[in-house]
Amino acid sequence: MRFKSPPLFHRYARIIWTIKDYLERDWNVDLAHILREENSCADFLAKLGAANAAPIQYWGHPSWRS
Repeated sequence: MRFKSPPLFHRYARIIWTIKDYLERDWNVDLAHILREENSCADFLAKLGAANAAPIQYWGHPSWRS
């Protein structure tokens, strides 16, 4: 599968280009869209990362408490 490159002025051009590069490699890739309401763990981590000024956060053990 061959993709056109995204416009250079696009806000997410680098990310889109990287994803397209991965999809063109010689391997099988399946993509699935999951609504944030159905994936509360990823939604929580994304919001936490967006609100956190630290570059990397590491958790040794997941917390199951709300």
